[in-house]
Amino acid sequence: MDKLVLEYGIFAIIVFLFIDDLGIPLPGATIVFTAAVLAKTTPEISIYSIFLIAIFIPPIANSILFFWGKDGARKWLKTHGHKIFLPDDRLKKADIFFKKHGEKTVFFAAMLSSVRAVTSIIAGSFNMHPVKFLMYHWAGVFVWASVLVGMGHFFGEAIWEILKRDLKLFLLLAFCLILANMAWDKYKKIIFKK
Repeated sequence: MDKLVLEYGIFAIIVFLFIDDLGIPLPGATIVFTAAVLAKTTPEISIYSIFLIAIFIPPIANSILFFWGKDGARKWLKTHGHKIFLPDDRLKKADIFFKKHGEKTVFFAAMLSSVRAVTSIIAGSFNMHPVKFLMYHWAGVFVWASVLVGMGHFFGEAIWEILKRDLKLFLLLAFCLILANMAWDKYKKIIFKK
């Protein structure tokens, strides 16, 4: 990843992140994190430009999916939703859930790069207002980018050294990751009840 960032620079970050946020699985978050780590040692890469790319590219790509959702994805989801784990019964449950918790769903989904694309299509197909979608989506992406770029820039080079030297810190980070995974599993079960 670092060779890609060093060779193609900001262009590689934009392309990877844009394609990743269109729903095609590429390591968009990984390239942003790698670029943030490299920005500390490479003068050609600006941490500010990485941050700006990370907060503006996902909303642009996901807005395309959102407006596609508004213009006909509902019909597509009814015929092909089972391919992305949204058969008719889950689609109906998601509709009810989205009417109650749409804003929170968009906000939290924007913090998870693997979920942003699907949530954008669903938000559009459930007729969420575009301004409301962009506002909540951008807020979630801002938190995601802040954490990702901040961790990459401030801890990227030293994180393995910190973990080797301080077992308590390692255990605290592992515990936080386990809690985050448990929270995601609970949230996922609410959305995609079988």
